Amino acid sequence: MCSSDLPKTPNTIEEKEPPMPLQRHAVDFETLAPETLAAWREIPSAIVSDCMNRTHAMAAAIKPVKPGLRLTGQARTVTGMVGDNGISHAAISMAKAGEILVIDAGGHDDVALWGGIMTNAAIKPGIAGLVLYGGQIRRAAGRA
Repeated sequence: MCSSDLPKTPNTIEEKEPPMPLQRHAVDFETLAPETLAAWREIPSAIVSDCMNRTHAMAAAIKPVKPGLRLTGQARTVTGMVGDNGISHAAISMAKAGEILVIDAGGHDDVALWGGIMTNAAIKPGIAGLVLYGGQIRRAAGRA
């Protein structure tokens, strides 16, 4: 039997549904206006965390891939299992242009969950950036 002979299911790629288990929570939040995001751009993340009494803050071990880089924008947050980049693929398909993917991969950095292929997939729909906790990023061997 060929795959083309199989009945279509809600989890087919054509329907842009992830082919793996995925738990989604219904959320109702305001999309921030560009002016609001611009106001936050100059505020250090440590100050924001302190003002929120450190609730919803991520691990201090998270650092930019290049010192001095800053990232401000609407976040699309997901949590995945260690070593499984399936949720990252799903997040790319769900994210809107201009959003920043924030992926909690459990803090384990001995497996790569993101690399050049996923970066290109995220650029295509206009994803503005990535914050990854664990699951190191594969970098080009000849980087400067």
